[in-house]
Amino acid sequence: MSIALVGCAALEDRDLARTRHDLGSINLGWPLPWIEQDQRSQDPPLPHRMGLVSPWENPTGMSLPALAGNVLLVFAALALVGLMLAAVLHALARRVRGLGQREV
Repeated sequence: MSIALVGCAALEDRDLARTRHDLGSINLGWPLPWIEQDQRSQDPPLPHRMGLVSPWENPTGMSLPALAGNVLLVFAALALVGLMLAAVLHALARRVRGLGQREV
């Protein structure tokens, strides 16, 4: 699930290009940028928020350490939320069981 979330975040991410020079290095990915694209072939009105475009037409690089870091960060966050949810559900179940025992 964390791999899918990191991939989707990169597809939806936008980097602000203020000048033509900025188009040469569009950094995408969340929470750490792990995709870099040279989008100087594009001609948007500047400033413009640029997203991921065709890697066949725009030179694209990937940072595997940053990608792995993102996957681990998102996995840790999901695990923490899951543990917190499990703790809350466990506490609620104990409370409901405790209320049921008092009524008898």
